[in-house]
Amino acid sequence: MPEKIAVVNQTLPNGMARVVTDRRSGCGGCSPSKGCHSCLAAADKAEFEVRNPAGARNGDVVVIHQSTGALYTGAVLLYLLPIATMLIGALVGSTSANQSVVPIAGGIAGLVAGFLAVVLLSRHRRFRSWIVPRIVKIRHRGSPAPPVAKRPGHTPLSQGACCGR
Repeated sequence: MPEKIAVVNQTLPNGMARVVTDRRSGCGGCSPSKGCHSCLAAADKAEFEVRNPAGARNGDVVVIHQSTGALYTGAVLLYLLPIATMLIGALVGSTSANQSVVPIAGGIAGLVAGFLAVVLLSRHRRFRSWIVPRIVKIRHRGSPAPPVAKRPGHTPLSQGACCGR
């Protein structure tokens, strides 16, 4: 996620903001002849917290950025650290005299330790400030727009949020 367009849902007092954005790329599913409708599919929305150094307010259309290094580091921590600790636990358990139960218990203990390490790291302030995306630019100041579509399941983010308009 190098850069993505989002709408600020809520500003938080700690220099953070809650934003809503598309799960996939903004124009990835549109065909040129039909036009952009990515803001209308409520099922494809993601809401999360980002740093707000730009001072965005509720309803603003913003550009958020997360460095590639932070993205890869987060993926490695989330997926590979628990697996690595599980394998280490199983290997340590396999050195015992009882070869049937202890390696399995060691693997489970390693997996739990890996998940705990991920949780503790994700709560660390310095690590979190590096890995959390940030607002780099305010594209459009505005207030939350009233819903345009009346059909169930169709709620737009904001006017102008679709594909950079």
